[in-house]
Amino acid sequence: MTGLLLLVALLLAGAPRPSLARGSEAIETIETAQASQGTLDLARWAQVFTDPGTQLTLDTVRTQPGGVWHATRHGALNFGYDSAAHWVRLRLHRTPHTSADWLLGVPYPLLDEVQLHVARADGGLTRYTTGDRHPFTSRPLADLAFWFPIHLQEDETVEVYLRVQGQGSLQVPLLLATPEAQAAWQKHDMALQGLLAGTVLAMLLLYLVLALTLRERLYAYYVLHLAVFGAAQVALSGMLLAYLWPTHPAWHHLATVVLLPLAGASMLLFSRCFLRTAESAPRIDRLLQSLQWGFAALALGSLALPYAWVAQLSSAAMVLTPLLLLAITARLWWRGVREARYFLAAVMGLLLGTLVVALHAFGMLGTNTWTTHGAQWGAMLEAILLGLALADRLRLMRDEQARLQARYAQELESQVQARTHELNDTLHRLTDAHTRLQALAQQDPLTGLKNRAFLNERLPALWRQAQRDQHHLSVLMIDIDLFKHLNDRYGHAAGDEALRQVGQVIARHARRPEDHAVRYGGEEFLVILPQTHAAGAAHIAEALRADIEALCIPFGQDTLRLTVSIGVAGTVPRGDLPVSALVEAADRLLYQAKREGRNRCAVLPGALSAPPVRPAAASPVSAE
Repeated sequence: MTGLLLLVALLLAGAPRPSLARGSEAIETIETAQASQGTLDLARWAQVFTDPGTQLTLDTVRTQPGGVWHATRHGALNFGYDSAAHWVRLRLHRTPHTSADWLLGVPYPLLDEVQLHVARADGGLTRYTTGDRHPFTSRPLADLAFWFPIHLQEDETVEVYLRVQGQGSLQVPLLLATPEAQAAWQKHDMALQGLLAGTVLAMLLLYLVLALTLRERLYAYYVLHLAVFGAAQVALSGMLLAYLWPTHPAWHHLATVVLLPLAGASMLLFSRCFLRTAESAPRIDRLLQSLQWGFAALALGSLALPYAWVAQLSSAAMVLTPLLLLAITARLWWRGVREARYFLAAVMGLLLGTLVVALHAFGMLGTNTWTTHGAQWGAMLEAILLGLALADRLRLMRDEQARLQARYAQELESQVQARTHELNDTLHRLTDAHTRLQALAQQDPLTGLKNRAFLNERLPALWRQAQRDQHHLSVLMIDIDLFKHLNDRYGHAAGDEALRQVGQVIARHARRPEDHAVRYGGEEFLVILPQTHAAGAAHIAEALRADIEALCIPFGQDTLRLTVSIGVAGTVPRGDLPVSALVEAADRLLYQAKREGRNRCAVLPGALSAPPVRPAAASPVSAE
């Protein structure tokens, strides 16, 4: 506890807070050459004028005497929670041989009203009006920060007047950069935010899995807290306005004031569960529960209360709550509560980061990476350290399980080994028998090809796969011409030999591992050709037909000559077509080949002359 307070004191003492002095001297000129190598912090050249009534116009402000302007010498412009309008003026001069195009940036996305006026010596005036109370499209550059383009003529000097106003914390970092330097700055900032957000998201997913697996409330509460906290950080970064509702800035403000107190409530809910205060310290638990419900009430009240009230109350509560939690945790640790030490180690980072961000919002700390992203850094550190606490809890559970297993391991070991050996032998025999039976059940004993049982099981799966991958699927329906005449003349032995010879030819042409040759029934065969266009299937069918026509099958004193008729069909399967449509289409084409004189392939005209490639788009099943 003492260490934390000392660290906060050091931050407060060493922070580059704004030094505003009544300025009677003339405004200094900023040379663009000073920003030619990167982004330039403009705070030390800025002069500030405060308009408590928020009614003054640019013309009125420009006529104010020099004595009312305050010059800053170091630090950032951070006005805390102040409802007044603040004017910042700068003078820019384009150094010869420097770029003509510049960007003035205000990288703080939570400013309600931002106006930029560029006054030129010839009386010309350029004005921009934006802010997170305006649609995202009002920004000159589509960026989470506010960037304003300024074009300077050769050796031109302009005066820049920036007016900011808002109900939340008024932080006004000022940067000057070339478009190239701004792009590099934006890339660095997005990379940093991506690292922080990615780590928190990874931890959230990890603990979500643990919560679903272990079914413990602790992890569920922590997932809830990380989710709400992450959503609040996304809102504070301006991403909700940029990507979720760019034309509804009021929703962005509402999300911000609702999520901040909900993050505090979820933090207290998780803390009570982790520290088991309901059992170890009931009075402390009631105090934390009251604060938890206070945060919840503030979230509900934010729907009606002014934004400034809710923002200040939330920030103040987020300063006091970490200190209270640390004091309570130290007391519980002193009393011997085991979980308290892990809470100190794991949650210290988040609490300190939240404290730094809240103090920064009140203007008590300067603007830098740690104060801007302190809450995200703290959440990342907390998630990592809490993993150590989880590892210890899992280690204790594992040790207990090991002790229980050791008690019974010796007496059960021999029985388990014997039974396991017996079951493995039985399973091995059953597996071998099942494999052999399955192979026999799906194989035609005469031709050695697959049978109808295989077709009924495999073809629907191939159809679904082709439908999912949008690949072509083709089939060949093959029938031996005048097979009944051959049986009647030479007998069934000759017919069987003919079927075997034809089956061997078909098997040679279905040579890819994914191709399948099936004896469909009697003298009919079916060839399944995945990832094959109908034109490619037609080429295969024609080659198969020619090989069968060239067969010379000796049988006794005779030589058997055979021909086949083939129907070719192919498609990219659609969800509204059954798998049977493809086979039926091939069957219709087979009978067409029979009617046209046999010993031929039935396919759409021109298919044989087309290159055997897959087309770019799907087509319905047709007699191709």
